Amino acid sequence: MDHGGNMSTGNSTGMAPAKRVMMHMALYWGKDVWVLFADWPGFSLGQYILSLIVIFIGAVLVEWLSFCKVKRMKGSPVLTGFLQAVLYGVRVFFAYMVMLAIMSFNLGILFAAVLGHGVGFWVFGTQFLRKPSPAVEPVLKECPG
Repeated sequence: MDHGGNMSTGNSTGMAPAKRVMMHMALYWGKDVWVLFADWPGFSLGQYILSLIVIFIGAVLVEWLSFCKVKRMKGSPVLTGFLQAVLYGVRVFFAYMVMLAIMSFNLGILFAAVLGHGVGFWVFGTQFLRKPSPAVEPVLKECPG
């Protein structure tokens, strides 16, 4: 199974035949990968590293959007609800894009996404960047059950 490309052996345009990329059905290493779009990131190491950075930033962005809150506006609960829905939709869009990138089965893309989610949670989901509160809270709360 492949992603398309130039299927014919003869090329009437006089251009070099397109490089074919096989769709992997198992995890693999390598820079020759298509992530989200055909021919992206291309076939050079620099473009592959750029795609790893983009996926990392996308995963951090998903975590940041997970912890964003919309402040209630006085006298306009409909507008507040609409803004919450838009924020949720944007977060889900980026989460699906990261998930689809992982479905390329490339281990570098997988590790970039997992690392991005971890760093994003560490920065935005923990007390790392927040001002310390005067009251000391327990580090681990009891689990239900």
